[in-house]
Amino acid sequence: MWNRNRSVLIAGVIALVALLALASACGGDSDDDEAPSATETPESGVNIGVGTVKTRNLFSRTELVAPANEAFTITYDNSEVGFEHNIAVYTSEQAYEDEEEAIAATAEKRGPVVQTLDVPALAPGEYLYICTVHSQTMLGTLRVE
Repeated sequence: MWNRNRSVLIAGVIALVALLALASACGGDSDDDEAPSATETPESGVNIGVGTVKTRNLFSRTELVAPANEAFTITYDNSEVGFEHNIAVYTSEQAYEDEEEAIAATAEKRGPVVQTLDVPALAPGEYLYICTVHSQTMLGTLRVE
């Protein structure tokens, strides 16, 4: 009896692993939510899409470009069901590590959710944008020109 139950249990675990592998492979890389290229400033000059957070705690873009001396917004789509993410802008990675106050930040929210971050006018330069929940893997450079 134990051998039969064990065989059923093992078969069930294998089936579950196969299903999970199939589901992650079908996560989709649809271009329906295509954002401007990493070096392209949006035509409006005020709304920048960071792209979609789909899997593995990564932003789909690691470089954004924004207009100097003009307020703008950063929009991102956290499509990871049940996982918390946010987005914050700091003057530098060192400023984040030193726990300085963010220039702008959204609240940590569970996906799926689309959040928009209002960023005040910034001087030309490079800034850090980061998910403070997953700071080791979800970060990028915001170039203000």
